[in-house]
Amino acid sequence: VSTQSTWVEIEGYPTLKLFRNGVPGEYQGGRTAPEIVSYLKRQLGPVVQFFDTADAATAGIPTDETAEPVVIAFAAEDSDVAQFYATFASANRDDFTFGQVKDAEVAKAMGRAMDTIVIFKSFDEKEATFDGEQDAAVLKKFLNGHKMRAVDEIGPNNYKNYMDRGLPILWLFLDPSSPETEATLDVYKKVAPAHKTELSFVHLSGVQYGQMAQKMALTGNKWPAMAVENSKGEHWVFPEDAAFTESAVADFVKGVIDGSIAATVKSEPVPASLLDSDNVAIVVGKNFAEVVMAEGVDVLVEFYAPWCGHCKQLTPVWAALATELKDAAVVIAKTDATANDYPADFQIQGFPTIKLVTASNRIIDHSGSRSKEDIMQWLSENVENAEGMAPEKGAADTKNDEL
Repeated sequence: VSTQSTWVEIEGYPTLKLFRNGVPGEYQGGRTAPEIVSYLKRQLGPVVQFFDTADAATAGIPTDETAEPVVIAFAAEDSDVAQFYATFASANRDDFTFGQVKDAEVAKAMGRAMDTIVIFKSFDEKEATFDGEQDAAVLKKFLNGHKMRAVDEIGPNNYKNYMDRGLPILWLFLDPSSPETEATLDVYKKVAPAHKTELSFVHLSGVQYGQMAQKMALTGNKWPAMAVENSKGEHWVFPEDAAFTESAVADFVKGVIDGSIAATVKSEPVPASLLDSDNVAIVVGKNFAEVVMAEGVDVLVEFYAPWCGHCKQLTPVWAALATELKDAAVVIAKTDATANDYPADFQIQGFPTIKLVTASNRIIDHSGSRSKEDIMQWLSENVENAEGMAPEKGAADTKNDEL
């Protein structure tokens, strides 16, 4: 089993692979039975299915609630639209099911105009016609905006779909037992359709997922609560004391999209003095860029959680490092990662996490021993600016003997 796992590069479970002629490929579909079936049909069949009759084309349009949308182009075989569509379909077969009607009479029988591209679905408005320019990025944005429900509950079965979609996500946290929940969802559903190509609108239980709400700078104990988060980890919080009205939600959504509302930075207060009594720099959300990303200085950062036992054990080590390097160009810093924002590039998976941000802003993960001596040795091998460090400890001062 270990040999097989190494051969196909299994990194977690469950992992799905599609083999073509004995060569494994990554599975890029969803995890529900209909999504797996739809994905396999797209991979094993032709990129574009041609419909020769109106009945055949109609039969290809999804009607079952669980069926995935189908994209159909009504375009003659040698038309510019058909050529554009074929190229687009080939590049996006993992994401959509494609069909085509080439005969104008068949299109007429279906009440369709030629040189149009339509996405058919079993939910919301049932279909949408693309009227944009022949640009792959424009078409993909349009299809991504229509391939999923305007509003849906997010959970294990569709979480990956929203991540793969690539749109910022508007998270609505609810109390399922509250009598106000239904009215709140009605407001949400009225705002979503006009903006579904810019944002994914989802809802979930705040009672169950309160920690996720706190991660987005919400208090995590008041529902409904709402925030937008993008792929960079930036978020925008709807004021928790504001009335949840259609106009208020619509204004918030528009402000996030057009940039008139600034991103919310979850942060403890900026300390009056950057260094604590142990010479450790205290980093919070609002001074993270200023301290950690300062050019020309190497910064060693501990991302900790107040409840973490291993983090507490590291406290005296961090103090000793800061004291020894207080006159060097290396800053020893720490931040409470549960109370402060940090850039998504840092990818904190557990506590404590130690990262070195070099003088040129490279991010290097530390994964070795956490003793003071071993960390000092690791620093000597990775810092870019060794000013103030003992010559033998600076990587920049290391010289090679010549024979």
